[in-house]
Amino acid sequence: MNKPTVFISYSHKDEDWKDRLVAHLKVLERQELLDLWDDRRIGAGVDWYQEIQDAIDAASVAILLVSANYLTSTFIPKEEVQHLLLRREQGGLRVLPIIVRPCAWDTVDWLARIQVRPKDGHALSSGNEHQIDTDLAGIAREIHSWLESAPKPKLPEPELPEPTKPRPPQGGLWVKTLKKKPYIAALAVLAPLALVSIYIIFSQPKCQPSTAEFAEPFVNLSRWATPPSGWSLADYHLNIENQESVGGPNGLTYRNFTMSFLLKLTNAGGAAWALRVQNSKDYYLFYLAGVNDKLGPDGAPVNPGFFYTYITRDKKSVPFGNPTMVIPELAADDQYTITIIAKGNEITHFINSIKKPCPSNSSGDPSIKFLGCTLGFFEDNGNTYPCGGIGFRTVGSEKFSIAELSVRPLELKMQ
Repeated sequence: MNKPTVFISYSHKDEDWKDRLVAHLKVLERQELLDLWDDRRIGAGVDWYQEIQDAIDAASVAILLVSANYLTSTFIPKEEVQHLLLRREQGGLRVLPIIVRPCAWDTVDWLARIQVRPKDGHALSSGNEHQIDTDLAGIAREIHSWLESAPKPKLPEPELPEPTKPRPPQGGLWVKTLKKKPYIAALAVLAPLALVSIYIIFSQPKCQPSTAEFAEPFVNLSRWATPPSGWSLADYHLNIENQESVGGPNGLTYRNFTMSFLLKLTNAGGAAWALRVQNSKDYYLFYLAGVNDKLGPDGAPVNPGFFYTYITRDKKSVPFGNPTMVIPELAADDQYTITIIAKGNEITHFINSIKKPCPSNSSGDPSIKFLGCTLGFFEDNGNTYPCGGIGFRTVGSEKFSIAELSVRPLELKMQ
């Protein structure tokens, strides 16, 4: 059986603390209770970034060795921490921050909301050698307890042989009928298949995805269905404000696609866009809450600097999943590139600041050279809207502009 993985996130400047922690966790690893992972396991010549991302995806527990070095790293908060928090919000990952050296950790929003160790947030380095070992041993016991209490995978039930169906008696009425009228047997077989086929055809939503790439320079809006007000063009940008109705290109329907655009926040508000748009009332809504934003489209309070997802039916938006913290920080007049990858019922967003770019990231698609920081991951198991159009709108007081919009079916990359 696969052992649960414990991922250790740390600054290389704090490697001595990582080694002390590993010494205590090795007690559990030697009993084959867990598998430890840190970046020193990455071999020469491999894609180190992808190795880290894969290890995070496979982890059951993540330990964060927090210090000023950790919090001021140019890589860890934007790449490792963001991915870890996303896994934590989606479920399946326990995150345990350990304060190894005194630092202002409690002023960091995402960290202040998570229970840290040692108790009361005292740094490990503030204790003597005996106290440090006591704290680390307690952490090892706590992780052991977490793993023991985690749900165990269910074993597959043994397959039982199907009961033998009784055969019709030789010379019975059924056999005699089939011999005299064989077409009845054919109807008996084909009728259920026909009914199933009819059900499948009529129960599936109609979807004829566009196969052409769409690019918009915003010289005019002749290809767009625009709201009655709140939209204007200037310098090859689409400016949007004070308009909660969705507007978008005419006649576009996409299922699996990549989409990118340049986003400028005119004020300290955020922005909103719609995907898999069915009509003006039904779509997936994605909301980037800015500094001045207070309420979401459902009227509930929102946290500034977080990314929200909604399923909108008949103009009523219902939150879906947990919001994610936006990295980098949103600010008025700043510009960001937004990249979206939609595959089936999964939609992943990435954001990158023009002023403070994120570390390089890759999608595996050679047509997409750069993504940025992960903004959010959305998975609708119900596949409410399997395909549809794209659009933009506002939620509150935000003012923003769009430029360099492009949408590309994923199938094109295989041609």
